[in-house]
Amino acid sequence: SMQTMAQSAQRRLQAGDVSAQDAARTDIEAARAQADVRQAELDRQRAALSLAPLIVWPGQPLQWRPRTDWPPRGPSDAVQAAQTRLDDWVEQRPDVRAARDRAQAAQSAMQLARAQQSNDITWGGTVDHYPMANGVTTRQMELRLQMPLQWGYRFEGEIGRASALHSQSQDLLERVRWGARAELQTLLQAWDAARERLQTYERDILPRAQRVAQQAELAYTQGALTLTDLLDARRTLRTTRLEAIAAQADFAKAQGTWQLRTQPITP
Repeated sequence: SMQTMAQSAQRRLQAGDVSAQDAARTDIEAARAQADVRQAELDRQRAALSLAPLIVWPGQPLQWRPRTDWPPRGPSDAVQAAQTRLDDWVEQRPDVRAARDRAQAAQSAMQLARAQQSNDITWGGTVDHYPMANGVTTRQMELRLQMPLQWGYRFEGEIGRASALHSQSQDLLERVRWGARAELQTLLQAWDAARERLQTYERDILPRAQRVAQQAELAYTQGALTLTDLLDARRTLRTTRLEAIAAQADFAKAQGTWQLRTQPITP
């Protein structure tokens, strides 16, 4: 740590191994590092207090400690598996379901309008029996036939209007589907890009920055490296760590957004 480095610089100053200027610079860097630590702790406490009323988690918010391995990375083929189910998630979206229901209702209305052109023929018959007082019986049989006569009008207006509404609902359904697919595809690509960026930092960039800093520490203790070069290596490591943390946060946001769009929330 910078505090240990500052203490070592003071001992080397007393031994005449380093200059007073280098020792002072080391003390300044140690003080700046302590200030950064206090500011980071304050930011963590503020974030915990802001999050507490949202999640109602038991315990004291100021005692919460975030996990460094969150969020879980998941299997390596998670994005490819999600790509195969993209059509299913598109059809499950509320806006797509609503558009599909409107299209089905318009289709039913169109079928109902066309059904008015059918001639519904109704027929029936009755037999009436009237007994008389003198023993004579009167019977009456009646046959009925009802058939609409559609001359000159075949409900073309109703059918045309229903057909137009059906076509509009189908076009709207396709537009909603394309929009939903484009949105989900964008979220999926953002998730994949954030995942690859985080893996690059965790597997390549950050380990190399740590090795460079360790080598600089060793070279400085042996007098083979100047204090300026050592501080540059430390600053590079700090910057790389902050970038890795930012990549982890971006991955968490991208993955969380994808899950909110594709997984139903259960009470």
